[in-house]
Amino acid sequence: AAADLFRCKDPEVMIEGPAGCVAPDTILQGAEMRIEELCRRNIRPVVETSMGKVKASVPFLKGIAPLYKIRTKNLGASVIATEDHLIMIDGGWRNVSQLKTGMKIPVMAHPVQVVEDDLVVHLDTVESIESVGKSPYYDLHVPGAEHYFAGGLIHHNTGKTRAVLEKCFQLAEEYPGCRMVF
Repeated sequence: AAADLFRCKDPEVMIEGPAGCVAPDTILQGAEMRIEELCRRNIRPVVETSMGKVKASVPFLKGIAPLYKIRTKNLGASVIATEDHLIMIDGGWRNVSQLKTGMKIPVMAHPVQVVEDDLVVHLDTVESIESVGKSPYYDLHVPGAEHYFAGGLIHHNTGKTRAVLEKCFQLAEEYPGCRMVF
C-alpha cells in the first residue's frame, strides 16, 4: 500500500488509517527519557523491541487529542495513548478504543529480560481504561521492528505519518493546487 501511494500521480489522494500515538510523559523502554523530551532535544532514541534494541527516528509532536490511560491488574503496566493507538493484546493488535477490562495483554519486564534467547513476556489482564482529557501526543518510527515497548506494553508503529507527509510534499511540488483529503 505504501509503494502504491508513492507511485500515485493522481491530483487528488485520500489517505486514511490509524493516526494515534502516546502522551508526552511516555518513557520508551531503552531510551529512559520522556518522548516529549526526546522530541525537544532532537534525539533519535534506541528503543527496546522484540527484535532487540533498534534506533528509532526522532519523535515528533503529532497533534492534540483525547487520551486514555490503560493499566494492567497484576503487574501495574500502564500507558497513556490516543484511542486509535495500536497495542498488542493476547490475540493481536487492537486500538485503545477496542480494549476492554478483563482482556489478556502481554506485559514486558523492565528492564527487558531474555532467557536462552527468548524474550520474557508475562500475560496480565487489563484492569482499567480511563479518559484523562485532551493533551498533545507524540509519534516516532521504529524501522524494521515497527513496534516498541513503553510502560511495559507493546506498541505498534509503522511510521506512516512521516511517509504520508513526505508524499504530501512531493504531490504539492508536482501538482500545485492538488487537494489531499485525510
